[in-house]
Amino acid sequence: MPQRILVVDDEPSVVQIITYTLGRKGYQVMQAFDGQQALDAIATDPPDLVVLDLMMPNVDGWKVYQTLKTEERYSGIKVVVLSGVGEFENQLKTLQFGVDEYITKPFKAAEVAEAVAATLSAERDERRDKERAKKEAKLRTIVSVMKRAQERDG
Repeated sequence: MPQRILVVDDEPSVVQIITYTLGRKGYQVMQAFDGQQALDAIATDPPDLVVLDLMMPNVDGWKVYQTLKTEERYSGIKVVVLSGVGEFENQLKTLQFGVDEYITKPFKAAEVAEAVAATLSAERDERRDKERAKKEAKLRTIVSVMKRAQERDG
């Protein structure tokens, strides 16, 4: 039985590209175009992984992620976040809160497929954990420098 992925983004073109790419890789793909649709889909038929945009109208991706992480029945669902470039604080926040992967827009469809495959892989090797730790440290430095610059420039 193919692994099931829920793609959530308020941009239909993004949902279509990811759906097509993951479908060709053999995944069963479901779609949602806002956070409420995602929560409804998850409650009805929980997926193995959610590709989740953070910035959406009404119910945003943070609320969806919070629901996944606080409700025991959803604890096994993996999350790959998809969000805008330059949101360094969001990237750091998501990694600190345990998001499995963070991909910035614009993205390549193959990059999303690779992240999904790696996240769903039973072998979460040390190399991937080290890369994640490096990414988190780099983001911490960027956020710190940006905050100091903002304080200085007032």
